[in-house]
Amino acid sequence: MTAGSAPGSMFVLCTGHGARDAVQVAQYGQYCPIALGAEVLAERWTPIILRNLLVGCERFGEILDGAPGLSRSVLVQRLRGLERDGVGARTGSGATTWYRLTEAGYELADVVMALGR
Repeated sequence: MTAGSAPGSMFVLCTGHGARDAVQVAQYGQYCPIALGAEVLAERWTPIILRNLLVGCERFGEILDGAPGLSRSVLVQRLRGLERDGVGARTGSGATTWYRLTEAGYELADVVMALGR
């Protein structure tokens, strides 16, 4: 959050790949684990993407195939967000890119799976 901005405000996060990759991120100034987890899971499609990673999808196409209706551009945004939040990680580049959950991502497993019950 930028200095002087109020909780719940929006600011633009530039990913360093050019203006076309800038995304708005809501920050609520919460530091308890429940609030932080809710900020990650509240993004549309994120629980589905996390589920796909949990069940073994590692490639962009596999993750996309496991989420009918999800656009490629939204998947790119969500994967970058998970990486930014320390929940997901990316290795390789181009055709040899692999995605995985970090330790923090695996800690969300019970919550994500409970949503499907």
